[in-house]
Amino acid sequence: MPNVDWIQSANLSRAVSSHTLVYEISANNTYADREAVIVFKDANNFSRSDYFAGAASGFSAVAVESAGAGST
Repeated sequence: MPNVDWIQSANLSRAVSSHTLVYEISANNTYADREAVIVFKDANNFSRSDYFAGAASGFSAVAVESAGAGST
C-alpha cells in the first residue's frame, strides 16, 4: 500500500470474494494534486506484478483582482 492517508483498504466480508480487493479513495478537497501507485505482486512468483496508478487533481484556483469602486 502507498503511504498516503487518502487510500484505505475497504473492510468487506470474506464472503464477498476471496480474490477481489476493494479500496476506498477519499475525495480530494485541497488545491494540491495527488497521485499514488498500488502494486499487486503474485505471492508465488515475485517477478510477476500488476499495478494501479491513480491521480486526482486539486481544486482549480482562479485569481480575481478587484479594480475598486468607481474604476472603469
